[in-house]
Amino acid sequence: MNDLKNEHIELKKGMTEKDLEIEAKEAEIHNLKKANVRDISSREMDIDQPCHTPANEALHARGSCWTSTKRVCLEESAHPELERNKSKDIKTKGVQTDLPLNSGHLERKKVLMNNISSNLCAIWGRPANSMLGRSLISKILASCSEEMLTLFQSARLPDKCETSTEASSSMNNAVSEVYDIIVKMNSDTIPIQTLLEALLNLCVVGNAVVVSRALRILHSILQNLLTHGTRSNQRNNVSIETYVDNNMEIERNNQEHSSALLNTPDPEEDGLHIGNMFLPSTFWTPFFTGVLQIALKYSEEGIRVDALSIMILTVRTSDSKGEREKFGFISVMESLHQLLQKENALLVKKHSVHLLFLLLNCPAMLKMLCSGGKDGSELMETVGCENEPQQAINSVLKDLSECLTCEATTSLELKLCRLVVNLLAFIASSGKLGYEVLLGSVTAHSFLELTMEVLASQMECKVDFSTEVHELLNERYLLMREVLILLNRLASHAMFSKPTLEVLMGSKRCAGLTIDIANRLPQRSKYPLRQLNPQMANDLADLAQKFRSRVYGFLEEQQHSTAERCDTGASGKPPRVPR
Repeated sequence: MNDLKNEHIELKKGMTEKDLEIEAKEAEIHNLKKANVRDISSREMDIDQPCHTPANEALHARGSCWTSTKRVCLEESAHPELERNKSKDIKTKGVQTDLPLNSGHLERKKVLMNNISSNLCAIWGRPANSMLGRSLISKILASCSEEMLTLFQSARLPDKCETSTEASSSMNNAVSEVYDIIVKMNSDTIPIQTLLEALLNLCVVGNAVVVSRALRILHSILQNLLTHGTRSNQRNNVSIETYVDNNMEIERNNQEHSSALLNTPDPEEDGLHIGNMFLPSTFWTPFFTGVLQIALKYSEEGIRVDALSIMILTVRTSDSKGEREKFGFISVMESLHQLLQKENALLVKKHSVHLLFLLLNCPAMLKMLCSGGKDGSELMETVGCENEPQQAINSVLKDLSECLTCEATTSLELKLCRLVVNLLAFIASSGKLGYEVLLGSVTAHSFLELTMEVLASQMECKVDFSTEVHELLNERYLLMREVLILLNRLASHAMFSKPTLEVLMGSKRCAGLTIDIANRLPQRSKYPLRQLNPQMANDLADLAQKFRSRVYGFLEEQQHSTAERCDTGASGKPPRVPR
């Protein structure tokens, strides 16, 4: 702020000097005009007869007054139309003015204004394709002013307990370090990585209030970096070049240029570029681990939600095939197990499931989860027990099954259930091992049975329109839709349709729920579809009708197979196929 103030003062001084020069030029032009008018008037009086003097004097007075008024108007306005009028009026006999001097004054004034505008843009704005440290700090100050104020004021608070002197001193030093780095970043002399590491260190030594503020600042910084940053290892597969049919040399050069774009970049330069700032890819793994430890250290909902939000941004920034493998599968799964337990808030669970979803976008991590830790040994950390990967995976799967509660009635609970259903659909789409995860019994019931119970519970859930809003109805619709899509995908799969329907019909309770859903849900005029708008009701009814046809098709096939077995057992011969 002091740098901006000093630069503003210098600009004002420059403007004052320019204004004085302009006023001096205007006074000089005014004096020249007066002298020119008096000289011309005297010559006209010498040429004319004495008897014509009064008329000439009146004419000269009127002309002088009109010319003076016109000149003032021209100097007060730079409108093009008035400029054209002036160029016509100066051709009047005896009223010639110095046009080049006046045009030069207007040009100098225009150049001055352009210079001032460019200086202001350099101070408060930023170029189109770059992001300097000063611009980043301005955005942080604008979005996190309250957090920054609380953070810096915390270093001034006196110690309330003598035993906390050492911890308080460490925290004050960390706050001072963050402040110094922000000041230096304003002049673009400190890399952005230093600021992120200082804020992470502050989260380690600070109290709960300081940690909360530091995490919000970190989240704001990462959001700005992701908005304006580009990865150096991104491939540019599209090359638009001018095609010249009769010049094979240009075509060959274009092919060489396109091949160069597809070359793998130097691993040492791999990372996130933000204007003139750079974050190497090696930064993200220790940063992710540090934030994860902070989320486990504090039990406050706000701190855990902010930490999980930062980890989500970090995973989104990383490469899904290379960098995410380095986060450590077992340690991440064990940490997510702690964040998904019942005592955690719903928002913490929701962010944890979202983070797990992003991590499983790494093919190696997804393969290891689906195999129960048997495949993907390169992701394992040094462990002391062979059952530890399997135990960590089972713990997380059990937590996910508990999230699929049939008592979901609030909007956040419905969102959490829907996110778990989407995650299960993603796991099932990975192949046979992923499908077996849905059929496996982590608890008393499989994931497939739990999803059917969720769908049945939402069908029976009554709506109190005095308290329930449209958002809740929309969330119920989205959850039922995702469950029906998953069931239809499994029930129509060439390999998995039969085992899916066998599981749904395997127990008396699940079979009753399946038949009830297949009979009631396709009817648009009955509850619960009558509560939704026509478009939502039609969408769910169509999906339910497809599921119904697959269920009854399976039942008819089973009945036919049973009848064939009965006929074969009675006669000892295969049954005759009717025409």
